[in-house]
Amino acid sequence: MIYKQHYIELFVNGERLELESQKSLNMRFNRTIYDPTRISSTQAEYSFSFDIPSTPNNDRIFDYANNLSKVNKFNKRWNAEVYADGKLIFNGTLTLNSYKDKHYNVNLVSVKIFSLDEIFGDAVLADIPWYKPFDGASSINYYNEFNDKEVCFPLVSYGAFQKDPKTRDEVRNEYTSKFVLDKYNKWWIESFYPSLNMLQTIKKAFEWKGYNVGGNVFSDPYLKEVFMSTNLSSEQQPVYNLGNPRLGSIELTTTYTTPENRTPYEQELKFPYFEVWNGRGQFGGGLANDKTVQAWNYQNVYISDLLASGATSTSDSYLYDPNEKCIVIPADGFYKIDMTISTQLNTTGNLTFGQNVITNNGSGNDIEVKDVTMAVGLNEVTPVEIQLVRNYEDNIELIKGKNNKKYVNGNPSQSTNYNGTSNVVEWLTCFPHQDPYNSQLPTKKNDLTVSNSGQYRGHGNFAGSSVDNPNTDNQSGGGSTEGGSRSGSGGNTGLGGRRRGASSTSSRNYTSNDYGYVYNGNDLMAYDQAVSPAFICGFSSMGGGCPAVMKNGYSWSKSVADKNGSFYNQSGYNKLIGSNGTIVQSATTFNANEYNEAPATSFSCSNNRMTGSLSCMVYLYKNDILELFEVHRGLNTALGTPVHYSTTTSVNLKVTAASPKSYDYLKSQDYGYNSPSQFDVDLRLSNFLNDETTISSFIDGVQKAFNLSIIQDGKNVWIDKAMNIAAQKGNYAIEFDNRVNSDEAEALAIDYPKSMSVQYKINTDEWGFEKSVQPPSMMNEPDWEKYGDSGYTVIVLNDDTYVTATSDVSIPFSYTWYDNFTWYEVDSAGTQDDATEETLRIPVISNYSYMIDGYDYEESMKHDGYSLTQRLWFRPKKVNFVYVMLASMPKESIQIYIPSNSLEIGGNKLNLSYKTNENSLLSYFNFIPYISSNYVKVNAHITPDEWNMLKNGALIHFDSSLYIPSEINGYDPTNSNETEITMLAKVN
Repeated sequence: MIYKQHYIELFVNGERLELESQKSLNMRFNRTIYDPTRISSTQAEYSFSFDIPSTPNNDRIFDYANNLSKVNKFNKRWNAEVYADGKLIFNGTLTLNSYKDKHYNVNLVSVKIFSLDEIFGDAVLADIPWYKPFDGASSINYYNEFNDKEVCFPLVSYGAFQKDPKTRDEVRNEYTSKFVLDKYNKWWIESFYPSLNMLQTIKKAFEWKGYNVGGNVFSDPYLKEVFMSTNLSSEQQPVYNLGNPRLGSIELTTTYTTPENRTPYEQELKFPYFEVWNGRGQFGGGLANDKTVQAWNYQNVYISDLLASGATSTSDSYLYDPNEKCIVIPADGFYKIDMTISTQLNTTGNLTFGQNVITNNGSGNDIEVKDVTMAVGLNEVTPVEIQLVRNYEDNIELIKGKNNKKYVNGNPSQSTNYNGTSNVVEWLTCFPHQDPYNSQLPTKKNDLTVSNSGQYRGHGNFAGSSVDNPNTDNQSGGGSTEGGSRSGSGGNTGLGGRRRGASSTSSRNYTSNDYGYVYNGNDLMAYDQAVSPAFICGFSSMGGGCPAVMKNGYSWSKSVADKNGSFYNQSGYNKLIGSNGTIVQSATTFNANEYNEAPATSFSCSNNRMTGSLSCMVYLYKNDILELFEVHRGLNTALGTPVHYSTTTSVNLKVTAASPKSYDYLKSQDYGYNSPSQFDVDLRLSNFLNDETTISSFIDGVQKAFNLSIIQDGKNVWIDKAMNIAAQKGNYAIEFDNRVNSDEAEALAIDYPKSMSVQYKINTDEWGFEKSVQPPSMMNEPDWEKYGDSGYTVIVLNDDTYVTATSDVSIPFSYTWYDNFTWYEVDSAGTQDDATEETLRIPVISNYSYMIDGYDYEESMKHDGYSLTQRLWFRPKKVNFVYVMLASMPKESIQIYIPSNSLEIGGNKLNLSYKTNENSLLSYFNFIPYISSNYVKVNAHITPDEWNMLKNGALIHFDSSLYIPSEINGYDPTNSNETEITMLAKVN
């Protein structure tokens, strides 16, 4: 039989190569169409190597690879097309193997996609720039209701749902069941993490790299509805679009009057003030009644929660929790804070309260508590502080400011001591918020460690001396030390040049004239984190008062290693320098800071009214709890009866998410008060994708899970379902009886593996798997794992004991397990309707122990399943009339949508499993082996049209039977030679 010769043309990068001759071309192709021994489809196409002559045209097309010194010529890929009689028979890439004797030796390969690693490198899923408008609950309901193709927000149990205890006592808190959704549940928008569409995730990744994406998977009615669970690395914290004011900004106003007959919360100060020091008791003897030699007259505070008094918001915001009366910080970063306050002292006249005083008007050996009567006033007797704090744990400490006062005999109602000397000592220092240098301490040292490891001097006082009374008036006066000498060589150091206890080799030198640094006038004070890490910003009326903001940078004290990030306007502290009995303040840039474009800090404080405003930007951490407190002095009578005073305070507080960037970055960019938020305005969906999983490994996993093929042609990527030829029926058949005699055919056995399977990645310690063990009694058996539902079936093909090889595909996803939860309707007021009971079948992604009802609920709530293996499910469906109310402000409802492992379309249900006892994802694989069949090998001439038809799934009619083509070897597009075709009989 005479066969027609076909004219071959080879194009590289769109240009036709010059061929030596049609007969000498020797271009031969191989194609694997269907391998019955593998469950995944493999459809590779490639050529044997052949030669192309070196001509001026070909050299130019190959970028002069004939030049022996040309580098990278064998690493390059060229787009290639082969035509036979004008019909495209090959579309792929060409590579150079060698250059010799003025000929290029080349290969053709049909897989044109660069490796995924080449396209994406080390990029991870969280790098994909993928945004959606998001406004909170309304967006969650919208995307769910209108079947958004990219994202949904289902109800999923990633561990125990957040709850308040049903009952509280000193022993333990009691909670309702973990599988009951009731009035004790606390719901936020974060309870509904986004679930992203699997195929759209892949598409967004390729589009990010500049590729156009298409393919038949996007029209598959089942695959396009597959969504994924939120999967995060162990330390990953997704950030919402805090650039949206609804999610990242809150403005609250509150007015509160403290009643005089109240029972406030009382806290002891770590750094008390108004010291009473009885040097005689220490050095002179006596100590009758075992009295101490040191006491403090301002050592307790009464605290009022200003937000709990009924704060109102100027706009809806998810930052404020109206139930807990606090602001919850949603993400690490810088936050702009504006605070305006006005406090009026309502109490008038005098108060009688107990004070620690030295007996006998200051000449005694003991300290006793004595009632004194004094006029009220914000500066000293009845001060007030307004503090914004974070994560309060009985750790409020006073702002106090730079003005310090003490009474020698402890009695504030006396101006002179028993010996006629002044009873009042006043001096400047910002200690404990700043290194005191030579200045005396107004409060306890506690565990503060000075920067040179030296000790502070003791309690010696320069009574009446302006050296201990440094002020802006530069007063001078004489005085003697009490219990020490001025030489610094003995007792309590006065003007010594080195702190007592500091060695000359380890200490920092400073002169006897150094008395530390203080802020200028009513300027802003930097509040040191060593005093209290809770403080953020606020105002104090003590000693004339001052505004304050958490200090930027490190603490002055070596006792604390935390570094704060704070922006505020501070031109620099003044340095206190002693000279000839006077103190001079010298301007410096010490503690200088700048908050660009911020309004000027204002502050005014009289004895009955304090007003002020400040603006700052501070670094806060996710889940920081911000509370606004009013702090009163804790007064009691000598008999211990509380003494209260009344104030009326109004506060306007605004907190706005500013930037997740570092202090140095913002500083370099001159970021300021009027700069827009650097948090995302729209929700970055990729924040909820794993920041350690590479894009290439994710796409490879999806390819394996659904038997997909990905072909890249230039900047176009096609994602298709790999042909499951074994399952095809009724395909067009090419007639071979007219060209091959059955006597010329060869029959061959098929070496099937022992088994085939597509296997989920199963963690047997998870709640779902252990619950799936049937019967439950098998949990006590050593091999209990094999009785759980792993979501796949191992298909046994060969019982021969000598056959051990298997054809298994392991995928990086887990099977999804569900459990029953009981839901009750709870309205916006928190009222539960027990008549509305519904059973919800919800996915559970959690380790087993944390879902046991008897396991500690509070401990369980600390653990989530976001870092467990990712799940797949079909688009969530609405559960009619089932909703939850958010605990945040405003009170909004979220309609419940729940995903499923199955999807039914037109009466055909597909399950997200790899089981043989249900219609599963095995339908996308070569999962029906023809065990009773065998290979048949023939040699025949085939035309270019037939070559293309066979590649696209055409069957072969031979010897009165239908055959499935398995492999084509040595196809000659010129048709000069026969092609070897391996096929197997189709079994109906």
